[in-house]
Amino acid sequence: MAMYVEPRSDTEQFLVNGRLQMVLDMETGDPDDFVTLIFLLGHPLVHLKAVTIVPGTPDQIGFIRYALKRFNRHDIPVGVFDINAKAALSKFHLRIYKNETIEESRDALDGSEVLLKYCDEQTILVCGGPLKNVAKAIKTGQLKLGRLVAQGGFAGDNVVPKEKRLRKFQGRTTCPTFNLGSDYRAAKIVLDYAGIKEKYFVSKNVCHGVVYTLETHERLAWVKNHSQSLQEIYHIICVLCNRSFNWRMERCEIIHG
Repeated sequence: MAMYVEPRSDTEQFLVNGRLQMVLDMETGDPDDFVTLIFLLGHPLVHLKAVTIVPGTPDQIGFIRYALKRFNRHDIPVGVFDINAKAALSKFHLRIYKNETIEESRDALDGSEVLLKYCDEQTILVCGGPLKNVAKAIKTGQLKLGRLVAQGGFAGDNVVPKEKRLRKFQGRTTCPTFNLGSDYRAAKIVLDYAGIKEKYFVSKNVCHGVVYTLETHERLAWVKNHSQSLQEIYHIICVLCNRSFNWRMERCEIIHG
């Protein structure tokens, strides 16, 4: 039986010195996880403690370390699941800083060990890819985590009001999702684990669509100089929509496959 659960708004348990304690577990097949990383790096109310990558190949490590360097966050540890996996950095990511020389790197720790060290009951772990690093940490029996927010799962027509459904998912009550389905054993381990106090899954038909209008672009341009994160995100959007400051497209609908 599907049901809608009102998300909890209390975050005080995750605040230390006025900042949310967060860890990001990410992949680089689509732009969304990298935008999330950039957002968290510059948010004044967030302390990003660590980053883990799936699978965590040298091209990914080098790119993420370059992004951390841009924010002068050399202190952030980087963990990986399988450094010897097939190269996993998308062509889109290569376009973001196309004029920069970004070298591959093997400077990374084991992702599960990073999660074990930097996650606790005052930490929020955001996962944008398959839950391989999390499951590996859980297998030790030592992982303690306050809140997990994972991209994956599906809420269909029996849950989502008609006016809020994405066109591509209308008429469906079930749908496979890559982040959970590509390693369902890892997903099951995470779902069953009692050492995570709160678990939230962001449905595929929520995270797979966004409408970005000219007005949105102009408003972002107006405020982008307020922080490095906003500047970087503005640049990424320009690259993503293949436009620059003289953008004249009235509407850019970005739908993930």
